[in-house]
This record gives sequence, C-alpha cells and structure tokens, in this order.
Amino acid sequence: MASPHGVWTQEGRLFVAETIGGNRRIMVWNQVPTETGQPADLVLGQASLESPASNLGPSQSFSPQTLTGGGEYLMATDGNRARILLFRNPDENGEAALRVLGQSNFEASVPNDPEPDGVESGPSARTFSRPEDVVFAGGRLFVADIDNNRVLVFEAR
Repeated sequence: MASPHGVWTQEGRLFVAETIGGNRRIMVWNQVPTETGQPADLVLGQASLESPASNLGPSQSFSPQTLTGGGEYLMATDGNRARILLFRNPDENGEAALRVLGQSNFEASVPNDPEPDGVESGPSARTFSRPEDVVFAGGRLFVADIDNNRVLVFEAR
C-alpha cells in the first residue's frame, strides 16, 4: 500500500483509496480484514492488484482520494482529473465506473471544461476544478471543490 488517502466501509466491505506512489487505485476487501497483511479481494482503477497505470477511462484512475457511498453505489473523487467516479456494487478487478461527474466523458480531464474541447472555461454547475471531498447524506451528494472555493450539492435521482 502506498499513500492511503480515503477509507470507506459499506455493507461490510472496506474500501481504501491510494492516491499516489504509483498504485493509484482503490483496494476492496469484501469483509473488513481481521489479520495484518490480509490481501485485498479486488481493485478498482487498475486492471489488477499488480498493475500500476495512470490513464483515463471508466476503469482507470489517476488519484482517487475521498470515498463515500449510498445504497449500492460507491463514489470516489479523482481530484487531479477534476472528476468523481460512480461505481455500482463493484465485484471485479478493474471494473468500469458507471458514471463520471465533473467531465463530459471518461476521457476528459481538464478542470472546469463543460465541453470535451480541452479548454477551461470557468466553474459551472456541471464541472469541478479539484473535487477534494465528497459525502452522500440525506439523498444528496455534497462535493468540496477546493480550487473553485465552493461546495456543490446534487440531488440523488
């Protein structure tokens, strides 16, 4: 494990986001570990537990930081890519995210870019500059977008 940043438990599972240090992934234990050194059951953001990569796409991450969830969903900030990834009951290595928030598609990564043109155009209700923290509570998603000096609130659908 290198630079664990975010920790989340949900329905008896443990999720740990590793932000930097080459791993750039979310490790998942299907049950909270009871022994030191217990290996993770699967990984998100990478193809396997042994493969560090830094690419864009629905199944790859660059800097997962904060984790939160609600019901069957897991959300992870990917701050350096100005996005939040939404997973639904992940159960396979490298499972693709279901949705991306803050970008027009999974391959985009420019802050405050509402169109997939790679040009920052300023904050909007659909974009982030660097989502640092995320919390799901009361049917709402709260996002701390620190470079834009704001907190955004999204209603769950």
